[in-house]
Amino acid sequence: MSRDVWTAIAVGLIAAVGALALGLLASFLSGDQKNQPRPGRSVLAAVALFAVGVLAGAVAYYIETQGTQEVAATDRNEINCPVPGTGGVPIEGSLGVANQTAGDTEWKADATVSAGDTLKFQVYLRNLALDADVQNLKVQLLFDEAPADNPVVILRACGTNTEAVRDLVNVRGALGPVRLVPEPGTVIIRAHVNGEAADRGGSDDVYGPGESLGTLVGTAEAFAENTITLTVRAVVTTDG
Repeated sequence: MSRDVWTAIAVGLIAAVGALALGLLASFLSGDQKNQPRPGRSVLAAVALFAVGVLAGAVAYYIETQGTQEVAATDRNEINCPVPGTGGVPIEGSLGVANQTAGDTEWKADATVSAGDTLKFQVYLRNLALDADVQNLKVQLLFDEAPADNPVVILRACGTNTEAVRDLVNVRGALGPVRLVPEPGTVIIRAHVNGEAADRGGSDDVYGPGESLGTLVGTAEAFAENTITLTVRAVVTTDG
C-alpha cells in the first residue's frame, strides 16, 4: 500500500487512542461517581473512529489504484461519443486481459506481470437491439504512457447512434513499476453476425484516434448474438 493509505490508517489509530484516553480521563476526574462516564462507551467511540480511519484508508487505496490512474490514462484525446443519457441503439461491451507468458487461458479484469511478459487484450462489443444497427462503431484503447505500479488500460467505444461503452483492466507490476507497450500490427477483429464469423486485421489506430469497425447490425432473432471482438498484444517493460 502507498504512503497515503498508511497515513489514513495511522490517523484512524491516533484518533482511536486519543478518544479512549480522553474518555478514561473524564471518567476518573468526574466528581459524580454515580453518573461518571462508562469506559466501555469510550472504547466503543474509539473503535468507531478506528473504523472510520480504516475506511478512509480503503478509499485512498481505491483512488490510488483506479481513480487517479484512470484520470491519468484518459488525459488524452478520446473518441467523440454521444453524451450519456441520450439513448440510441443499446450496446454492451467489456475489456479483458490475459497474460500469455503466464499461460492464462481466460480473460480477466486484472493481471500481475513482470518485465518481458506478453499480454493479450480482448474488446467485446455486442448489439443488444432487434433490427437496429449500430452505425459507425469505433473503438479505442488507452494505455498509460509512463511506468506505474498499477497501470490501467481503458476501453472506450461507441457508434454515432449509441452511448459510450467504457471499461478498464488493472495490471500490477510484481516487482515494481511497469509500462505496457502495444505491439504494432497485432490487432485482429472478429465479427460474428447471424451465426457467421469472419476475421480481419485491424490498424494501430485503436491506440490513437480509434479503430473504425463499421456497422454492427441488429439481431434478426431474439436469441441471436451479433458481436465484434478485437484483440491486441502488448509487451511489459520497465523502460520510461
